[in-house]
Amino acid sequence: MFLYAMNIYKNIMKQITNDLQKYIQKHYKQLYNSNHSSLQFSGMQKKFINDFHDRIIQAHLAWFNENSAIDDSVAAPKPSRSNYSYIPADFRATIERDMAVHKHYQFTIAGRKISVVFYASTEKSYPAKTWLKYLQKIFVWLFIANQYSSKKCSPVLMVYLYLTPLQKKMPESKSVEIGRTHANTAFTTSCTKTTEIHLYREEEWFKVFIHETFHSLGLDFSIMDSSRADRAIKEIYGLNPSLGDVRLYESYSELWAEFIHTCMFVHFQMIKSRGPENAKHLGGFDEKVRNHLCYEITFSMIQCVKILQHYDLRVRDIVVDSDASKEAVLEKYKETTTLFSYFFIKSLLMFHMNDFIEWTMIHNHGSFDFLKTDGNIQAYVDFIRKHRTGRAYSGQMSLAESLYLSHYRGSQKNTSTGLTTLRMTMLED
Repeated sequence: MFLYAMNIYKNIMKQITNDLQKYIQKHYKQLYNSNHSSLQFSGMQKKFINDFHDRIIQAHLAWFNENSAIDDSVAAPKPSRSNYSYIPADFRATIERDMAVHKHYQFTIAGRKISVVFYASTEKSYPAKTWLKYLQKIFVWLFIANQYSSKKCSPVLMVYLYLTPLQKKMPESKSVEIGRTHANTAFTTSCTKTTEIHLYREEEWFKVFIHETFHSLGLDFSIMDSSRADRAIKEIYGLNPSLGDVRLYESYSELWAEFIHTCMFVHFQMIKSRGPENAKHLGGFDEKVRNHLCYEITFSMIQCVKILQHYDLRVRDIVVDSDASKEAVLEKYKETTTLFSYFFIKSLLMFHMNDFIEWTMIHNHGSFDFLKTDGNIQAYVDFIRKHRTGRAYSGQMSLAESLYLSHYRGSQKNTSTGLTTLRMTMLED
C-alpha cells in the first residue's frame, strides 16, 4: 500500500509529460516541426553535446564506484531559520503539517562536502531505492559540475528537498499577478562558504536543482554587479524602469539547466536496459537531444504566449522594436518574481541554442562557467539584443500565439494541463 502511494505522484509527473507531449502534437505540431527544422547542429555543436554526454557517462560510472562511501546514518541537519522562513508561507504550512525528514545522505566529491535531506509525506513509506534514484541524479550532476566550478564556492553544500505535491499553475484571474507561489520552486545563495539550497516542490525538482547549483557553485554571474545589464534589458524590451531586478543571470542558469536536464533525461532513457557502460555504443545521442530540445523550445514559446495573454500583451510587443511595443510593455507588464528572465529571455536563447553554443565556445571557452567580466556580461546582452527581433524567432513566436489563441478560444474548459501549467519544462521521468 505504501509503495503504491509513493508511486502515485511519480506516475502523475510522467503523465504530465505524456499529456504535454500529446498536447503539443495535437495543437502545436506545426510549431514543433518548424522548430525542429530550424534547430540544426553543426559538427562542432554536436561535439559539444557528445562531449558532455561523455561527462555524464563518467559521472554515472563514478556513482557506482563511490556510492558505497555515502553515509546515511547521521542525523539530518536543520536548515537555518532565516533561510527556511524565505519559503512561501503556504508551502511552509504544507511542510510543517504533512511532512517530515525521510532520509539524509552525506558524501564528498573532490573535497566538497555535500548533505542532502529529503522531506516527504508523513503518511507514506518510501523504499531505499526511491531515495537512491533521486540521489543518483544529484550525485551525477554534482560530479560533473565540480569539474567546472570554483573550489571556493560552496565547499559545504546543504540541500533540502521538500517534496510537496503543489504544482505551478497560472492564476485563475488576470487580476492576480504571477508571483512566487505560481512560478518558483527553490532558492539558494551565490558562492558562499556554506550554502543551503531549499527546493520546495517535487514538480521539476531535478531541473530546478541543476538551476540552483549554477548559483551556489558560482557558474553563473550572480556574484557580479549586473545592474547595468538589467537596465539595458529593460530598455531593449521597454520594461518599466521601476520594475524589480531583471536578474539577467537567471536566464543563463535556466537555459543551461534545461539543456543539461534534457541531456540527462535522454541519457537515463537510453541506459534503462543497457547500463551506463554501454551508453556510448548506443549512438545518436546528439540527435535524441535535438528532438527533445525541440519539445522544450516549443513548450517555452507556449508558456511565453500564455504569460503575455495574462497581461493582455501580444507577441509583437516583445519581438518588434517599436515605440508602440515598448509603450504596451511599459503600461501592462508586471511581475513580482523574475518571470522575464525565466521565460522570455530563456525562450529566446533556447530557440537560438545552436548559436548560443557557439557563443559559449567563444566567450566561455566551451565551459558552463560564465567568464566573469563586465565585457562578457555586455556580450551576453548584445546576443539577446541581436536575436530578439530576428525573422525566424519572431515568426515562430507569432505562430505559437496564433495556435494558442485558436486552441484557447476553441476549448470548452480552459482547465487542461497545457493551458493552466506554469512549468518551465515539460520533460520529467
